[in-house]
Amino acid sequence: MKKPIDAQTEAVRITLIGMALDLALGLGKIVGGIMSASFALVADGVHSLTDAVTDIFVLVIARTAYAAPDRGHPYGHGRFEAVGTIVMGIVFFITAAVLLYDASQRLAAVDELVVPGLFGAIIAAISIASKEWIYRFTLATAERLNSSLLRANAWHSRSDALSSIAVLIGIVGGQFGVVWLDTLAAMFVALLIAKIGWDLCSESIRELVDTALPDKRRSEFEDCLKATPGVKGLTDLRSRLSGGKAIVEVHLVVDPRISVSEGHQIGASASARLRENFTDVGEGIPHVDPQG
Repeated sequence: MKKPIDAQTEAVRITLIGMALDLALGLGKIVGGIMSASFALVADGVHSLTDAVTDIFVLVIARTAYAAPDRGHPYGHGRFEAVGTIVMGIVFFITAAVLLYDASQRLAAVDELVVPGLFGAIIAAISIASKEWIYRFTLATAERLNSSLLRANAWHSRSDALSSIAVLIGIVGGQFGVVWLDTLAAMFVALLIAKIGWDLCSESIRELVDTALPDKRRSEFEDCLKATPGVKGLTDLRSRLSGGKAIVEVHLVVDPRISVSEGHQIGASASARLRENFTDVGEGIPHVDPQG
């Protein structure tokens, strides 16, 4: 079952808003970091610019992932979301490695560090407020569309807000003589980026290798299907994810004396019931077996 026709439009709209914000914050933080001598703020600016780059990537993937099924992809293009999310996670790892290396080099020459200016703290505070707002906005859209790619992008925005908090602490700490705290904040930013990259990659890999849904979710599906009129029992329920949507395949046990047409109708009803009760189910594939 394909996503609603306006899903792609909504995903593109929220991503464009986030990208404009990321570009403005990224450039502002880099310039502000240079002016206030805050390496942490410069690192945070790079983080924001990687957000803008991944926003562009999300736009490209979203156009593909939400496309209708075709002859070459009869089950739709949802798996492109998982692939795109893995690529985003790899970008996070590379960004984190570069920032960690630069920060370690600066800590090695701690005597040469200068006190960051308070002007950088103002920029960090603006970043915290704006990125937290776009995080909540994007996550709400992701939950509504059940999009793993948008959810990943939302958490990227949240990571930017958290890293800006570390930057703010580093700059304020520098005012009290703890000059190295700014560089330590930059390292925290890098580790946070790496952690989110790991989470995104591991989740999407589970989808690509057809990992079954949790047992609790499976039980909920079974209870729903058993309540379908005409279903005498279930055997061999299997599930997997594709583009944030569950594909459920199940064998339904029915009365052996009913007609083929009646059996087909029971299967169709069970499939429809599953999709109506669970918004994360994209397709239900019933197989009708005679009892006994």
